[in-house]
Amino acid sequence: MVRDDDQYYRSNDGTAILASTTTTGNTIHIFGGNEFENSPQAITFYGNIESEITGNSFSNLLRGIKVNNNASALNNIYDNTFTSVSTAVIGRNIAGNFQVYGNTFKNTVPVTISSMPYNSFNSTAVTLQNPNIASTGLIRVSGNTIDNYRIGIHARNINT
Repeated sequence: MVRDDDQYYRSNDGTAILASTTTTGNTIHIFGGNEFENSPQAITFYGNIESEITGNSFSNLLRGIKVNNNASALNNIYDNTFTSVSTAVIGRNIAGNFQVYGNTFKNTVPVTISSMPYNSFNSTAVTLQNPNIASTGLIRVSGNTIDNYRIGIHARNINT
């Protein structure tokens, strides 16, 4: 991955867990009991990282979980609670399997025209965007509870 490191790290300031790789075979498990609160971003992965994120709580964040440029075989995000997270789960350029299920998304900050622009993905529970590639793996978003988000589930260029 080629990048300007200053720009790369500046865009990820305030991220609790940040991981990046261009090789395969990397696995990260983030299991229950972790609380991510009051910061710009909780978890950001770039590259081929298999992940299992389960049983955690996310609150008062701009971004919850962001997975970008991932061709790994398995990414599971399940049984987590997101409270007042502007964009809770973001999957971009995902070629492998990506599953979001059994989570609770509750936005306690009502969205109004004056509080948030309506031309972006603010106040979105799950957004899956593949503008540069077509997904080839299983993409599944199911069994989630979504309350008071402007956009519940957004998908772009996802094979069905």
